[in-house]
Formats: sequence, structure tokens, C-alpha cells
Amino acid sequence: MKCIFLDGFKQEYLQHTPYLRNLAQHSLHGNLEVPFGYTSIVASFMTGFHPEKHGVIDVFEKRKTPAPFIIRNRILANGLRYLSRNLYFYTPLKVHQSKARHFKPTLEKIWMQRGCLPLPTLFDYLERAGKSFAAVDWPFVFHNRKSRLFFKNDSATVIRHARSCAADFNFIHFGDLDHVGHIYGPNSEEVKAKLREIDGYCQELDEEQMVFFSDHGMDYIQEIFDLEAELQKLKLKFGKDYTYFLGSTYARFWFSTAEARNIVVHALSCITEGTIIDQHVFRLPATSHVVFLAKKGVVFSPSFFTKNMQYKAMHGWNPKEQKAFYLVKGFSGKQEAHIVDLFPTLLAMMGLPDVRCDGRNLYS
Repeated sequence: MKCIFLDGFKQEYLQHTPYLRNLAQHSLHGNLEVPFGYTSIVASFMTGFHPEKHGVIDVFEKRKTPAPFIIRNRILANGLRYLSRNLYFYTPLKVHQSKARHFKPTLEKIWMQRGCLPLPTLFDYLERAGKSFAAVDWPFVFHNRKSRLFFKNDSATVIRHARSCAADFNFIHFGDLDHVGHIYGPNSEEVKAKLREIDGYCQELDEEQMVFFSDHGMDYIQEIFDLEAELQKLKLKFGKDYTYFLGSTYARFWFSTAEARNIVVHALSCITEGTIIDQHVFRLPATSHVVFLAKKGVVFSPSFFTKNMQYKAMHGWNPKEQKAFYLVKGFSGKQEAHIVDLFPTLLAMMGLPDVRCDGRNLYS
């Protein structure tokens, strides 16, 4: 069977994808809710559990103690990881060393490697059952646990590698729609052209058992709000009184004193561009003291991920409002689902035993 990861695809895009639109008319599909965060989304897909169980929210997490220095060159940082077989590659933070050294990458291993998460993954269960798997997920092609690199991150290169995938389970990630959506916006001609291209590749991959899913949609940015400028007015010292991570659509905070927490919480409550979320409602691990989520359309600056915010569109707002998309070939109907539901659904489609998790089999 094939599982196609359409990065940045939302249900409204079906109007530009004739193959997927026709397939949706005869398949189970609908809006897909995902967890809060970024890396948390695929982690929940891979395990069937919410972030409170697998412990992942984003690409970076706070260190217990600041590092004496960090590697700021992406090629060097990931080259060292490659040599040590820690294959979860990342882009170093675009902030001053004084802030960046407080954070480290959340993961070391990529999804297809053993031990990438504290919980067993879909690939672990496939291996235990004697099922072969292949994955094309830039910058790696995996055939079972063996990997090789590829360098060009575009759909044409992904489909070239996907054509040789002939395992029991084939995981194929088309990732460049996300980048085009950020740069040009979801209603742009560039996005429409990329959608038509990917739709053609999906049709080429057509077979009896298929699952399609995305990790988020994409919406236009309406306002850029300088959150750090507001924080600097509080006269608190970063790294001493508190630490924060600005991630475009959210900010995470950690406090050294109750006084610092009270000052920041009061300041955030006066900012109408965002709101402090109840982390229990979003089923997040207790790794942040406070999480401040931007209102849809607002992005916070400066982002620790990028030097200059030059995007027209963004994702990462309230996942209960900004939905992703899924489609399961073989059953008809339309219903909302959560990404944790895809894990038990895939196990059932592969004829594997049920596994206790947070999701539900969409066929049952």
C-alpha cells in the first residue's frame, strides 16, 4: 500500500487537483485535526498518540543548562549528525548565540530509524510483523532501515525515487507545496501549478490501497506583531528571569521565579494579537510553563526560525481552526478525523494487530 504525505495541503485545494477530487468523491475523506506545534504532528501520526504521550511539540526544546556554544552552519551541524547516524536533520536557529544556546533539537533520529521516539512507531510495528517498508522523505530514501541521501527537495525528484518503492508499505512525502504556499500564498498561480503537478504524480502512484494526509493547511498573513519588543519593555533578563522561544505563530515561556511568571502573564493578557492556551486542552506535554498562541492571521516577530519574515502565508495557528486534510481510498464518506486516527486505520489496512493508542480506526 502507499501512504502519501501532502505537506501543506488543505481540503479547498481539491478544486485544483482533478485526480484527488475525483478520488475523494468515492473515498473516505475530510478535514483533519492535528496537534498544536510542528514536529508534534508527524510524531502523532507515527505513534497514534497525542503530544502529552510522545513528548514532542516542535523542532527545538529547551536545554536544562545552556550549551557553551552551538554550531550555526547547517551543513556542518547535519554532517556531524549524519556521521553519527542521527538522521533527523535541522536548520540551526536564526538568533544570537546568547539565545540559541538555550535550545537543542528535539529529536536525533528520523521517523524510519529505531528509537526516534520514546514510543514505538508505525515503522517499528511493520518491522515486528515482518512487513517491508520504503520511504521517500527528503533528504532520505529508506528501504527498511537502510538509507541513502538525495539532495534536491522538489516533487519531481520525490516521484523519481517513489517509482522504485515496491515494499509492503510505502511512505512518500511531497514537501515543496508547503514552501511554495509560504512564499506566494494559497491562492497564487504558483500554488495552483504545484498542486496540478503533485496531483499528476499522485495519479501515477495510484493503487488499490492508498492513504493521503497533510500536516496543516495554509492561510494568508494579515499582521506581523513584534512580540519581542513588548517583552523587552518588561525589564526581565533572558536566561536569568525567564526564557522564551518565538516560533512565528506561538511563543513558549519558561520562568525562573513566580514573579517573572506573573509579570509576563499579565503582559500577555493585555496583548490582543494572541492568547494563552490551556495546554491540557491541547494535550501537550508539561515541558513549557506558558504557551502564547497567535490569533489566526497574526505572526510574531522576530521568529527564531527565520531572519526575516518574508512569507505571504503561514500555518501553525489553532489546529482546531486551521485544519489539514486526509483521504482513505477504499471506503466512502466524509467525516472529520484527528491525525492520531490514521495510525490504527493504517494498521488495520495492513492486517496488523490492534494497538492501544489515542486514535480510533476510521473503518470501525
